[in-house]
Amino acid sequence: MSTIGNFERKTYIQVVGGKLSVRVKDSQSSFNGIKPVERKISKGKNEGKMVYACHFDWIEGIITKIEKKPTPEGTDFADQWNIHLDSDMVLVLGCPTRYAKCFWMAIENVDLSKPIKFVPNKWMYNEKEYFDLKMFHGNKQIEQKYQFDKQTKKHSNGFPDLVV
Repeated sequence: MSTIGNFERKTYIQVVGGKLSVRVKDSQSSFNGIKPVERKISKGKNEGKMVYACHFDWIEGIITKIEKKPTPEGTDFADQWNIHLDSDMVLVLGCPTRYAKCFWMAIENVDLSKPIKFVPNKWMYNEKEYFDLKMFHGNKQIEQKYQFDKQTKKHSNGFPDLVV
């Protein structure tokens, strides 16, 4: 028996330098009316290549699926968590990043039936860069269930030692 169907078009959104980023094909393209910024890839097989992306401060949607996408062998990238939002967006978080860790530390306090606003952050302190991902239901920030104890270097409340 033959079947036919349509592929779903998804917009993949990554976090780059504290901003949400959607890649576009060239400097003349835009996304939701936002003009792209160009950046040169600094490592890997595409080192030196120019890429174009539109940057945003936040994204909001209902989580419909979470999947771990393993890295193909022979690539320079880490595994990724793909967080599907509504029917058309996928928030991509690299597994070893602080953004992914923040997501997993708060997910148990999320009401999955409500839209979630994701807001990545980047800041400097004592000449060092720091990153995190805040999540909101409406205007109320979703608290992380697990906190990091700076003295013991462990997470409280039984946060598992994950390779995120």
